[in-house]
Amino acid sequence: QVYPNPNQSRQLYIKTNQDISVSITTLNGQKVLTGQSYQAFSNQAIDVSALEGGIYIVSAIFENGRRVSRKVVLY
Repeated sequence: QVYPNPNQSRQLYIKTNQDISVSITTLNGQKVLTGQSYQAFSNQAIDVSALEGGIYIVSAIFENGRRVSRKVVLY
C-alpha cells in the first residue's frame, strides 16, 4: 500500500511486510527515483518534494523478485 494518495505532503509511505527496493517513474517512463531500499514494517518516508505535481508510477520490487506498481498523484 502506498499512502497518502493523492498526496500534498510530499512524503510517501509504503506499507509492506517484506524488504523492498522502490523506484518512481513518470507516465512517460522517465525514472525519477531508482533503487531506494526500505525495510519491512518500517515507517520510512520517501521524499518526493523535488518532483513536480502529476501522476507517477511507484514500483516496489520484493526480495523474491515480484514487482508491484501503483499510480500516485502528487499535487
